[in-house]
Amino acid sequence: IGRNGAGKSTLLKILTGVSEFQSGELRIEGKVRSILELGVGFNPELSGLENVYYNGIVLGYSSGELENLIDEIFSFAGVSSFKNVPLKNYSTGMIMRLGFSLATAVRPDILLVDEALAVGDATFQQKCLNKFEEFRKAGSAILIVSHDLNLLRSLSTRIIILEKGQLAFDGNPLDAIRKYMQLIASH
Repeated sequence: IGRNGAGKSTLLKILTGVSEFQSGELRIEGKVRSILELGVGFNPELSGLENVYYNGIVLGYSSGELENLIDEIFSFAGVSSFKNVPLKNYSTGMIMRLGFSLATAVRPDILLVDEALAVGDATFQQKCLNKFEEFRKAGSAILIVSHDLNLLRSLSTRIIILEKGQLAFDGNPLDAIRKYMQLIASH
């Protein structure tokens, strides 16, 4: 967590290899999947199915994996009846749900999430939380950037606070949220 401009999204971009860093060392062990901007890269002229295949390959899925996951991806997103419909006819929420479902169809070792739970209604958000819990129990590390302190309190085992690109706190969720509230109040 951290205020706007603290470096949270920049850190995620560095961890995914989208942005370069100036100093320090980065070592990642395992398969990384990121949910930074859901639906980015989707083509509105293509069908949902075509978008899932194209973007799935970009995310590192094999065509065989995608073939086996298609029904699950569309079902999780709640858009099974829209598989062959051009994306331009989807609502924004439908596109976001499909993007989330595609990104989380296979458990990664490390999952990086940037405010992705603003997706969909409460029912879909709960499905997302359940998916995160399933991944965590199976051994995935999940790094979530969010301003939703209640979400972070319920999901996190550890919270890091960034302030102006620097580590301001690293510890248990309750202490971190207390410290963050103090930080906000002092500025």
